[in-house]
Amino acid sequence: METTIEKTAATKVAIQILKFELKELAEKQKYLKRIRKDANYSYDQKTGIIIWDPMSPSQAQSEVHYNKIRLRLKYAAYGLLRGKKFSQIENHHSEENHPLNNFKKEIEWQIDTLLKSSVVQNAIKKEIVES
Repeated sequence: METTIEKTAATKVAIQILKFELKELAEKQKYLKRIRKDANYSYDQKTGIIIWDPMSPSQAQSEVHYNKIRLRLKYAAYGLLRGKKFSQIENHHSEENHPLNNFKKEIEWQIDTLLKSSVVQNAIKKEIVES
């Protein structure tokens, strides 16, 4: 598979789905970054164990790291669906030795899973019926 994809009805629907997922993940990332610094704790009077509200800063930090990777791969999949190349998505590197080439399998898997999802398939069937 090349690093670009031709536009079809399925890719248009997939782009909308990815946009929504990216917005959701970005909002969650902002929340988690704030929680790393602003988490409150109290002590359980009986056991003396610390109780974090809403989660511990270390747990928030690990989720921030995990979401950072997920966001990067989703942005790459979004860019490929829009017809961009890796060097256009993240323009810090040339196309030949771009770091996203190491994640090509994961990005392709995300795109394939998205294009085969029931939401995309139903949208394609609906478009075929309407035309």
